[in-house]
Amino acid sequence: VFIDTNIFQQAIRSANPDASDFLSLKAFLNKKYKKTGRIPQLIVTDQLIDEYYRSEKSSMIKAREKAASAPCETADVRELLLKKQVSKLSKQEKKLLELSQSIADAHAEGKDNRLKKFDKEMARVKTTIDEILSKGKVLMCSESVFSAAEMRAKRGMHPRPNKSGKDSEIDDVQIGDAINWELLQHHTDGDE
Repeated sequence: VFIDTNIFQQAIRSANPDASDFLSLKAFLNKKYKKTGRIPQLIVTDQLIDEYYRSEKSSMIKAREKAASAPCETADVRELLLKKQVSKLSKQEKKLLELSQSIADAHAEGKDNRLKKFDKEMARVKTTIDEILSKGKVLMCSESVFSAAEMRAKRGMHPRPNKSGKDSEIDDVQIGDAINWELLQHHTDGDE
């Protein structure tokens, strides 16, 4: 079983993290096939591990910021009322200001609760992904694999080059995907 880096990265980029799919994957990887009695083998590449952990922290920070930035619906009303001098507010406007402040306070409390929930679930996602990746068979990129991936990229073979609008140069190609492709191909061509 091989899972592309993007699947793992997508989970840590979410403002609404959910570990359930990865917990299911973890259970699947620990379950024996009935017919063969074998446990499925997760294959990870050094390229996958490098890509994932290189972007993990910044992705998680951005996701948390996104989760924290949900707007307060009463902010505009409060801002308009506060622009007036409080002594010039009518009784209705003062009550509206008090109500909007109560709603803003509840929103802030909700935001704190939302971030606590986010942190807890993101920790579950991260821990589960770490456990999954640690159990995988790691395929290491050799010079011959890298050369084959580079050649694949230069020829525009699968995986396809990026659509950057430039001439097809090696910089325009997702070399990481080509490395993973070649590692998997070399692994399956062997006697394992």
